[in-house]
Amino acid sequence: MDTCDRGPARRPRLSARGMIVVAAIAGCAGMATPLSGATRSWVGGNSTWDNATAWDPAGQPQEGDQVLIGQNGATVTYANPLDPRAIYPDLGIDAPGTNGATLSQAQSTLNLNQFVIGGSGTGAMVHSGGAVNVLTGNVGLSVGSGPTGSGAYTLGASAILTVTGQVTVGELGTGTFTQTGGRMIVTPLGGFPGVLSIGANTGSTGVYNLSGGTVESGSVQLSPFGGDATFNHSAGAVVLPADLSLGDPTLPGLTGKALYNHTGGAVSVQQLNIGSTGTFKQAGGTLRTNQLTIDLAGGRVDLTNQSMVVEYSGTTSAMATIRTYLKGGYNGGAWDGSGIGSSVAGASGAVGAAEASELLGISGTNTAQWNGQTVDGTSVLLQYTLGGDATLDGAVDFNDLVKLAQNYNTIGQMRWTTGDFNYDNNVDFADLVLLAQNYNTALPPAGAVPGAGAAFEADLARVVAGVPEPSTFSGAGVLALFAWRRRRHG
Repeated sequence: MDTCDRGPARRPRLSARGMIVVAAIAGCAGMATPLSGATRSWVGGNSTWDNATAWDPAGQPQEGDQVLIGQNGATVTYANPLDPRAIYPDLGIDAPGTNGATLSQAQSTLNLNQFVIGGSGTGAMVHSGGAVNVLTGNVGLSVGSGPTGSGAYTLGASAILTVTGQVTVGELGTGTFTQTGGRMIVTPLGGFPGVLSIGANTGSTGVYNLSGGTVESGSVQLSPFGGDATFNHSAGAVVLPADLSLGDPTLPGLTGKALYNHTGGAVSVQQLNIGSTGTFKQAGGTLRTNQLTIDLAGGRVDLTNQSMVVEYSGTTSAMATIRTYLKGGYNGGAWDGSGIGSSVAGASGAVGAAEASELLGISGTNTAQWNGQTVDGTSVLLQYTLGGDATLDGAVDFNDLVKLAQNYNTIGQMRWTTGDFNYDNNVDFADLVLLAQNYNTALPPAGAVPGAGAAFEADLARVVAGVPEPSTFSGAGVLALFAWRRRRHG
């Protein structure tokens, strides 16, 4: 096995302020030197770790030995080590050919200084019990480390993987990490939080599949230097005291993709950063962050038909920034632009936003339940709904019409909850048309809306009569549809 045939690799690091710092590691980034013990290579086909004759030179690995499992098609079962406390400087699982080599562990403890799976060939780790501890941060755990390497790690049941510094899935080659249970923990190194990097470098491909258990890392970075990265999250929890970054927010011009496909489970992060090549698809589960940054050159939160929470501290709300992202996502009503949008919006759907203090009547540290999450008075709530649903209750009715009427023809400083459904800061005829498209019954007669002014009453009469605004709106089809609804429900 040649684990040094990889060229330079770049690994993400986080500074104390959360900005990415590039560390270039040239040459053999996969193996530590010098070695204090022997190099033991696996020659035993399918057998157990404690089979002394399966190693060359013969005998189980001991403290300080470098361990190489490089026999094509071999399956090694980690069982009955001489000393479960022993530390091996390196473990490499890397075999030529398509069958590769596999190490399985369901018990005991395996301690390593660094762990490389798929350096220039193919390797796999199946970890269903016991503990794997990777103790130093120079390489940490690299899955699919070399340009021609392909690696896979499967973590499940009660297994615990703890890595100091960094885990890279798809460093220069192809890496896949499948977690069905257990705990994947990346601990800090020095003053930096632990990093899980997926699809790290240009030309690499990394995939993380989470369907159970927990991911506990300082940060998770998808495509930090231009690789193709996908995180499929259907159950379990991702809890990050630092950031989740999709694409590199500081390096323009990268072509790799970063997709977080969230269909279940919980995501809770301090910062959610989405670069120009990143998409967070929120299709299930819960999503909350304390800070949201989106590069409007292409970055996107696709809320589909779900919701999310953005928390903030102090008296300065995050709403102004979020409205900028919503305006980008709105994209003339298609909801497919960069920013915050929805791929299922169609002609009637929309993404609404409200301060928790306004929508739920709470303030400060007082809390309430909203869509399965506990929120306080300094939270911005985003929810997929119908255009015109000012109250975010999932329906467009008289209550929403009252909100719009009370603010009609108000210019500037308007919000979704006051009737600004196209995020232009105004409440006007365009918003009335959006509400009319989804109104579930006939509009009330003129003079029946509390707080409405004369201009609103006149435009309401025009909408009811099916007469479009004499300006840039054609609107005839929408208003005719509304008139049909009126006759139907009248």
